Amino acid sequence: MADNSNPMNKQPSSPYLIPLIFLALSTPFFVAAMGVTYSVVSFIRDSEKVDGRIAQILATTGDLRLGKRELTPVEEPVDIDRYGEYYPMIEYSCGGQLGKFRQNEKFNYPPEIGAVVPLRISRSDCADARVDNFMDLWFLPALLFAVSSPLVLIGVFLLRSSIRKKRLISELPDLGRRIECSNLRLEIDPYTTENGKNPQQITARFDVDGLEYRAHGASSWEPPPLPKSVTILYHPDDPDVCMILDAES
Repeated sequence: MADNSNPMNKQPSSPYLIPLIFLALSTPFFVAAMGVTYSVVSFIRDSEKVDGRIAQILATTGDLRLGKRELTPVEEPVDIDRYGEYYPMIEYSCGGQLGKFRQNEKFNYPPEIGAVVPLRISRSDCADARVDNFMDLWFLPALLFAVSSPLVLIGVFLLRSSIRKKRLISELPDLGRRIECSNLRLEIDPYTTENGKNPQQITARFDVDGLEYRAHGASSWEPPPLPKSVTILYHPDDPDVCMILDAES
């Protein structure tokens, strides 16, 4: 039996497909995270710290479950059973002018009108004011990095592993070691499917330095006969890279 068409344990036909999927999914989020982070850092460098105060409270009304939400000004004392979420309207002074903006962070309970709020205001644009805390400055970059970074790292790791495995396969004819194996069995080929069915293949289990590895033969829709033994060629640096050379009937 010869199986030179499959010089390694069975894997999808394109070893780079899965890494590229991870990288394709993560790259837009990672680029967006870098862009938003740069924007926040640039704003902080061009801003100065001032104190603002809560001048008004906006509260949500309507049935949130039906997507009907309106922001309504409320007065103290606030009837907390009537409203849902609360958003402070913050006033500040910049260049002799009075500015006002709505804070992005929402509250489950109404904040106190007149409370002092630390702000950052752009030196070049008094209208660009933000609350000086994590939620208003760093939450979006942190969220984008939290989503994208693991996917980027997984994609890079899988891509490096695929490149390494391809290199080991190319070295197999020159550096491979041979071993006889009689521990054989038939298994389903999980990577080949037709009409919802999978073919079968001969799987050889062999030991290297006390660890068990498996080599797979060619797939066949009809169960192939099991030989008495097979010769396996494996890479000494990674026995997972292996192939079945021939068999003894």
